[in-house]
Amino acid sequence: CDTECLAAGMTADTDDDGDGVLDDADAYPTISVTGETDTDADGAPDACDTECLAAGMTADTDDDGDGIEDSVDSNPMVARDSTSYTLPENVTVIETEE
Repeated sequence: CDTECLAAGMTADTDDDGDGVLDDADAYPTISVTGETDTDADGAPDACDTECLAAGMTADTDDDGDGIEDSVDSNPMVARDSTSYTLPENVTVIETEE
């Protein structure tokens, strides 16, 4: 909403796709996840069916939003502090320099 818009008493739409996830936190701000499960409310569906893929989305790889990818998360639907997480035995951590 520009200056003229504000002067007319209007405001910017902060949820362009109307799915309840505000645009600044929405993985897909112009594609609604309504009807799809989005456990961590990031705008990316937990699973992505044919319709979801056709809309240009992909499945969320961290359903609980704790920073631990579902593929190595022992409980991918329960967020935990990633600093206290113990990796499964079959996962190797590779340290990289920043």
